[in-house]
Amino acid sequence: SFVANINDFTIDGVTGDPVGNGLAMITAGQFGANNQTSRDVIEPDSLAVPCVMYDTTNAIAAGVRILDPVNNSRVVFFSFGFEAVNTRTGLPFNAREDVLQAVLNWLFGSTGVVAHHDGSSDAPLTYSLGQNYPNPFAAGGVNRTEFSYQIPREMDVEIYIYNILGQRIKTLVNSKVLPGTHTMYWNGRNEAGNLMPSGVYFYSIKTHQFIKSRKILLMR
Repeated sequence: SFVANINDFTIDGVTGDPVGNGLAMITAGQFGANNQTSRDVIEPDSLAVPCVMYDTTNAIAAGVRILDPVNNSRVVFFSFGFEAVNTRTGLPFNAREDVLQAVLNWLFGSTGVVAHHDGSSDAPLTYSLGQNYPNPFAAGGVNRTEFSYQIPREMDVEIYIYNILGQRIKTLVNSKVLPGTHTMYWNGRNEAGNLMPSGVYFYSIKTHQFIKSRKILLMR
């Protein structure tokens, strides 16, 4: 049910949710319809489960998924215009296509992206990008945050840090990487070695078959 209006243009998926897990969207700017002047805040009813949030800390729901076991039906409802979700631009947000794929995967029971296995017994079968820890993290000194990612075979990988404006501030990986699970670190500094100001940042992985972004909160 409708609760209030909100003017928050960034939306995050709920960690662990089959629809929202790993999603980060932006509903403003030239790469979407840019027609959202007032987004709705909703309160989930009895069967509804929040899957995306305007504010994960304060549990302000932007979308829900509903599973009706009696009628064997599923619904995903967003309280903002889907056309406003940005298309693929290289920004550190999921594109409209990524969000739609996540919804369709849950509605129709898809198991997600599975790549060709290279025959190694310990190589992962899927792509993934983990949430960083700690988050928030305090930059400075030897402090840093870390996250892991996995790829199913050797390939070119790009991992960058972006600010809220979509500007690239740090390159973490831009090379061919072996299959497996890898851990990355960021100390809150840009390419010049300067500490970045407090705020929201994003880290993004890009391969030929996989693009994913997650949010970092840096504190000074």
